[in-house]
Amino acid sequence: TYYAQPKYLGKNVNQEVPLPAYNLVDFKINKNLNLKNASFDIFLNGTNLLNEEARPQNSPLKYIAPLPGRAFQVGIMMSI
Repeated sequence: TYYAQPKYLGKNVNQEVPLPAYNLVDFKINKNLNLKNASFDIFLNGTNLLNEEARPQNSPLKYIAPLPGRAFQVGIMMSI
């Protein structure tokens, strides 16, 4: 997902500084398995694969903390 540099900024108290544009690349792989009386979902998620510094313009923490960097999640969900 591409997030462009903002065009319209707040001007109430202080002039806002436009933050740079950034790309976020995410993926999700999910497999559903059925065994007897149980259903299993096996998944692999990846977020911010380009490990870019992302600071959303509408965040109150934009100057303090960026969004998290590259992350992966692996898991199993079971339903009986």
